[in-house]
Amino acid sequence: LSKEMGSNSNSGYDLSAATFSPDGRIYQLEYANKAVNNSHTCVAIRGLDGVVFGVEKAVSSSLYEDYSNQRIATVADKIGFVFSGLYPDGRALHHYAVEEAISYHKSYRSDIPCGHLAERLSLYVHAYTLYGALRPFGCSVFLGSWSPLKGPELYLVEPCGSMFGYRSWAIGRSHQAAKAEVDEMNSTTKPVSELINEAARIIYSIRDEARDKHCIMELSWVSEATGGKHELVPENIYKEAEEFAKRALEESDDEDDDTKISDLIVDVNKKLDCTEKEKSCLACEQKKVLFDLNKLLKKSIALSNKVREKRLELENVRCMRRIYESKKQSCNYCKQFEKSTLKLRDADSVDISKSNIGKLKQPNCSEERKAEIHCMLSELDNQNRQLLFYRQLLTEQEKSVEQERRFYWGSFDSTLWTTPTHEYFNRNVNNAKACVAIRGSDGVVFGIQTTMPCSIYPNYAGERIATVADKIGFVFSGSYSDGEAMQKYVIEEAKSYYDSHQRDVPCFHLAESLANYVHEFKYQGVLKPFDCRMCLGTWSPITGPEIYAVQPTATQPYKSWIHGCNDPPDNAEMSKSSFDRIPVRQLVKEAALFLYMVRNAINDARCIMKLSWVSEDTGGKHEFVPENVFQEAVEFATNDLPRILPSGTLSDM
Repeated sequence: LSKEMGSNSNSGYDLSAATFSPDGRIYQLEYANKAVNNSHTCVAIRGLDGVVFGVEKAVSSSLYEDYSNQRIATVADKIGFVFSGLYPDGRALHHYAVEEAISYHKSYRSDIPCGHLAERLSLYVHAYTLYGALRPFGCSVFLGSWSPLKGPELYLVEPCGSMFGYRSWAIGRSHQAAKAEVDEMNSTTKPVSELINEAARIIYSIRDEARDKHCIMELSWVSEATGGKHELVPENIYKEAEEFAKRALEESDDEDDDTKISDLIVDVNKKLDCTEKEKSCLACEQKKVLFDLNKLLKKSIALSNKVREKRLELENVRCMRRIYESKKQSCNYCKQFEKSTLKLRDADSVDISKSNIGKLKQPNCSEERKAEIHCMLSELDNQNRQLLFYRQLLTEQEKSVEQERRFYWGSFDSTLWTTPTHEYFNRNVNNAKACVAIRGSDGVVFGIQTTMPCSIYPNYAGERIATVADKIGFVFSGSYSDGEAMQKYVIEEAKSYYDSHQRDVPCFHLAESLANYVHEFKYQGVLKPFDCRMCLGTWSPITGPEIYAVQPTATQPYKSWIHGCNDPPDNAEMSKSSFDRIPVRQLVKEAALFLYMVRNAINDARCIMKLSWVSEDTGGKHEFVPENVFQEAVEFATNDLPRILPSGTLSDM
């Protein structure tokens, strides 16, 4: 893509969605489509009596819950909402679709039609392609429904704002292979009970096991059998579809191998005149050779993926170099002005600095000549001051050209197809003090590190642990002012929810609301994204312990969570541990141990650790741990730390 753009990329036509290139292209929309093509594959199939959706979802960490970041949602109970691309963008569009459906129901006292919702959503998406201060949504959305009047309906809304109706379609990184599969079947004549198996087979056939080691399939449908309601498929049907897909994949591999072997045997029989026993031995050897070739093929695919990643990194460096050169060329007029002024100064052999102008001796000439010389010196002085200004301007532009490009608010990067601004505030979060949250069998434990700048500050200054609605714990890592603003928002949101529903806000609802609020500051070029990551946790008799991490990219349900101090080696240790069956009293000690592992006693001379919990023992209320429990945790961490850390690291602490 960068090669096709050529000099247009250097000219700045890809910095804003409101700018056309000379050949009539909007590169920001192309980058948004690339973000969709690099995301998980989604398949939508319209059948005889309904619509089926299938999504592949890679779980990148063992700390995530399997149900985290679902890409299948529901609008007004009867419309399926499935998206591929940037997860926060998709959730923001789902939030808008829900509000649009509620507004339609209040106005017309009926459910919103799927076609009308698709049209409204496409207009909303298109509005974000018209302004330079906004970036396009980096996701595509499927909308599907079934009604007795119109039957099954399926629509796709793209990042540019276009909306089309489809019989079957696929989006995501493997969309070409998935489209080839859905084109072969005549889906409109098949019921959804058959199409659910076909959707599972397509998802399994296009899966890249080398890239996605832990991948989960999501299936849903809306049909006549469900009464027009969009639902996830039942567990028994899901397992049947999964077994059908695995069996079909194995049969396909066996058929390919048998075909190759039979072709080889036929060729050998034609060329060699041998006995049946010799033929069978030769066939066995050929099978072994094919097996070895298959292994080599998988290794070559993995190697080619690594080479592709390195090429992308190299292309990114080259792109940034080209941008730097273009910025440098734009300042050539400064250098030319500098050269011309230097020539003038050398020719006159006069020191034109401001401090020496008053020291020049006036020659013995007429008053008119003296006035003329004085005007010339004043003009030279003005030129010298302009020269110094342009020199300073040129130096600043050369130093900040890369940061200026990567800090262009809200625009997609031309090689990474993401918003690179978030790389910088993620660094600030990783450089902040550590925050940890661990979910146990009967509650959740939070732990933070707080550094006091001097002894004047009280121990409660810079508090990063707060309580929302008495029952939800809130911790954050990163910019304190941004985290404090988020704390005020969640407290107000909890009060607003209680005033409207006369009950406490659920932790999941509060996390979703906070994620939508954070995302609003992500795609607008005139706003700075929030420079912090937050975690909310609670315990209730119905749902048990819950942890949700809210960050500028997504909202994730976690088993355990830690951020700050460059995340060493906490996430690796947590991935190996299983805390689901451990009570919170023991988890308090584990949290203290994790915080002590990343603590540097030299740099953190006035570092204070704070621990809190919300559990069954506290009646579901979030509280700081008692003093005796805190002291036990500190003793456990200090005694167990020498056993865990290498012998050379204790001298640094």
